[in-house]
Amino acid sequence: MMENKLVSVVIASFNAEKYIMDVLNSVKEQTYENLELIIADDCSVDHTQQIISDWLSEHRDRFIRVELLFASENQGTCRNYNRAMKESNGEYIKLVDGDDILLPECIAMLVDECERKKLDLLIGDVLWVQDDGNTYAEHYEDTIKKHEFYEMDAERQHRELLLNNDIIITVGEIFRKTFMERFHWFDERYDLLEDYPFWLRITEAGVKIPFFNKKVAKYRISTTSVRNPEKKTLIYNVRISKASKRNFYKLRLKGLLKERQFSIILRNIRRYLIRDIVIFLGNSNSNKLCRGLTILE
Repeated sequence: MMENKLVSVVIASFNAEKYIMDVLNSVKEQTYENLELIIADDCSVDHTQQIISDWLSEHRDRFIRVELLFASENQGTCRNYNRAMKESNGEYIKLVDGDDILLPECIAMLVDECERKKLDLLIGDVLWVQDDGNTYAEHYEDTIKKHEFYEMDAERQHRELLLNNDIIITVGEIFRKTFMERFHWFDERYDLLEDYPFWLRITEAGVKIPFFNKKVAKYRISTTSVRNPEKKTLIYNVRISKASKRNFYKLRLKGLLKERQFSIILRNIRRYLIRDIVIFLGNSNSNKLCRGLTILE
């Protein structure tokens, strides 16, 4: 029976006091019953930890098991997620950022699809919403390109990811724990960049990323989301170490060289130089540089 599969909901938070109640309530209201909850807070300095503790005092009984992991010093996103996933007991792991909102049928639909099709991972579709979590957000999304990507085999998906690192919106993802173990979790050399190196690694190993064409979560267009692709383009690099950025650039350069994508290499060198200038100058100058980057593209 599908409902007998234990699902570990892993919430990673960092200074998420503005959104964490929405996140927690969306997990509590899942129609799927057999859930354990693991919350890994990465040394928040706002009221996130207190809000979580107060909320659990009322709702702990909703879950089969609850584990709180409050870091005493900042771990970085990859290490924060990894330590929580390794503590999980579920057959499936549902990762949730500190500002994600799951729709009530999210986990039930994803697990059902994985069980029916014998999948180790799955990416569900999302609703784009404004910062308030309710108002529909106008956005540009190349739907044709998105569906073409998920119809590709693993080799072509890998090549496409090398050319475009923001195809996958991961709010709707679910994995089997054994799958994450097989691929050795997220690579902790990349700090906040856990998604992109992970997708490159599994597709290079021949794993196709499957897509579930139903809305399972709300994707908040916010500058504070840990895994927001817009943050991956500019300002959120402030929390990424120089070593992590260097590892990321080397990873992508290696793949692009393998695919003989020399024009992309030159364009990305220019882009990364501008990103580092943004970090150096600060956020106040980022808009001008973003416009300049667009012209250069």
